[in-house]
Amino acid sequence: MLLRIIKHEWRDLTADRTVWLIAVVFATLIGYGVFNGASWVNTQRERAEKLIRQQEEKLAEERYRLIGGAGQSASDTYALGVSLQYATLPFTPAAVLSVGQSDLLSATAGVSVLSLQRTQADKTGFENPLSFLAGRFDLSFTIVYLFPLFILALSYNLLSGEREQGTLQLLLSQPIGLKSIALGKAALRALVIFGLVAPLSLIGLILSGADWRGAGFLSRLLLWIMAVVAYGAFWFALALMVNATGASSATNAVALAACWLLFSLIVPSLLNVAVSSLYPIPSRAELITALRDVNLDMRRDGGRLLSEFYQDHPELIPEGRGPDVNDLGLAFVTIQQEHKRRTGEVEARFELQLAKQQQFVNRFRFLSPAVVMQEALNEIAGTGLPRYQRFRQQVAQHDRRWTEFFLPRIYKNAKLTAADYDAAPRFRFVEEPSIALARRAGVSLVGLLLPTLLIGALGLRALKKYSTAHFIGFSGLFLRS
Repeated sequence: MLLRIIKHEWRDLTADRTVWLIAVVFATLIGYGVFNGASWVNTQRERAEKLIRQQEEKLAEERYRLIGGAGQSASDTYALGVSLQYATLPFTPAAVLSVGQSDLLSATAGVSVLSLQRTQADKTGFENPLSFLAGRFDLSFTIVYLFPLFILALSYNLLSGEREQGTLQLLLSQPIGLKSIALGKAALRALVIFGLVAPLSLIGLILSGADWRGAGFLSRLLLWIMAVVAYGAFWFALALMVNATGASSATNAVALAACWLLFSLIVPSLLNVAVSSLYPIPSRAELITALRDVNLDMRRDGGRLLSEFYQDHPELIPEGRGPDVNDLGLAFVTIQQEHKRRTGEVEARFELQLAKQQQFVNRFRFLSPAVVMQEALNEIAGTGLPRYQRFRQQVAQHDRRWTEFFLPRIYKNAKLTAADYDAAPRFRFVEEPSIALARRAGVSLVGLLLPTLLIGALGLRALKKYSTAHFIGFSGLFLRS
């Protein structure tokens, strides 16, 4: 009987031009979202790859010059140690699914013996508070915000439409229950909607150049599909519960629109305001103040600083001669190390506040399925905050390795050899185990499925008291069919 209802609904839907129009609009939005997200990701990936390629080519040229290209056997350690090297966060093969935090938190960071002269993107990311609302119009924006509207547009009158047309009692005169009618109509709409989202998204991903052969792409795609299905099921359950109240189609539409505003806009906005107020990010003014507090002059304080440094580290005194305490270059490096320590303290507070913000969101995100879904899509795409925090931690570790490698050689006035170039630290981002991503995504899926089951159960229970009377206007009058 349920199959007969689905077939009947299919004929009704395909005959409705409005449904076709909605489907075309939604398909266009999916395509545009995939294209826009892919354009952003591909542009950022090309910039990062070009930056690293140029950096490696420069190091290779220097090494070639040492081993015979120019007949020399050593190179200046200072020049390479104080130069700005770059570490980049690679995009995952599924990054085009969601831009996430990649437009706020830079995927490129500077590394140097000196106080890090951050890239412009990194400076911007440093002073901006974490944004929990969608930014760019990408596929995740389409899914989180527009996907529910498409569902509600097709489901707000599941039962009220039949009742207002006077056909509901006719259907119930057959050997079929109201619950079967509601579930059959919802099931067909779910098949239509998910049948649009999944294939169109996959086709868009392939056409956008996503590396579907990349490691982890299929598992991330599977998690993404599961999240979309769970998210859609929530809105279908909500539509079913509202229909079960017995109100008119117009009242259902208003109620569901209010629910969409509440869950998709109001609660995320309040959550964003709360987290920014409770755990504000340190401003750039604190960083500038920390730098100005280091009121040291190379000419005035350079000799004293170097003398004190060599007293504490006699093993770094250049061989064959005493230390040159008037070396302005070494004085500059020493002062920069103090700058680095001060800015590191500010950045530590930044990381701490960012962690507190994420903990707050993780605790209260289940108040809104939109927040849960956005966080889940960012995680699956590899553009969520946890992965960026992992990147920053690894960059800090690489920066310490770089400094520990070059700083002793700079103070000893040692020359670099080809072997030193080969041994110089290289940055390589280490991904977390796949089980960690699956665990976090699983928590999000549970956070979507539990309220879905609860709301769906309440809706099915309310159907037992559903009135088949035809409601007219707001006068409270009823006409029995």
